[in-house]
Amino acid sequence: MKGRSIVIRLARKAAPHLLLPCLLLTVAGPAAAQSGNDRFGLIGTLVGGLLVGGSDDYLDDGLGVEGSFTYRVLEARYLWIRADLGYLDTSAYNDPETGARIDNNMLILFAGPEVTYPIWRFEPFVRGYVGLARNSLSVSGSARADLNGTDTVFAWGFGPGLRGILLEGTNPVSIEFSARLVRTNELDFAASLAPRDPGIRERDIAILILGLGLRVGLR
Repeated sequence: MKGRSIVIRLARKAAPHLLLPCLLLTVAGPAAAQSGNDRFGLIGTLVGGLLVGGSDDYLDDGLGVEGSFTYRVLEARYLWIRADLGYLDTSAYNDPETGARIDNNMLILFAGPEVTYPIWRFEPFVRGYVGLARNSLSVSGSARADLNGTDTVFAWGFGPGLRGILLEGTNPVSIEFSARLVRTNELDFAASLAPRDPGIRERDIAILILGLGLRVGLR
């Protein structure tokens, strides 16, 4: 049931934002296969995070932004190295038992391989990455105290995506959809940071991150 509720939340949040990108791809007209001249890529992405695996017991879903840089390793457009820097701010969680307000934000830095397979004007890809996640957690309005904590931990993940060419040329422009799972090592916050569940100090975080971005290719 929990997996189904995540899918329903995902569909409700994503549906209104998919209409315009799909329309742009439709009216862009037939495009030739990408020439492969762009060696680098710059990507700006709006992201949404859905907390999974028990993380949503004490935090809530969030929104953020991400900037990415890609470098083509091979002459063919099959293997890239990608680096991401992103910020995700989860919605505040109000604990019904204690009245405490829990806020969390995450700064992420990732790098890893991206494997693509161009098909006509589309470019499906899958990626894996490792990096760091810096979490800042604060509790206010608790009967215990108003507290703040920060911890930087190792993180990793993987996920698929799809790009569609909007404009061809020397600097091709593409729209990008992506979904990926991010997992972190256990966070080491003070036990009192969890008004309802002191075990939060030893919990990892699992987030399903959805992205809608724009990519510009560079030579």
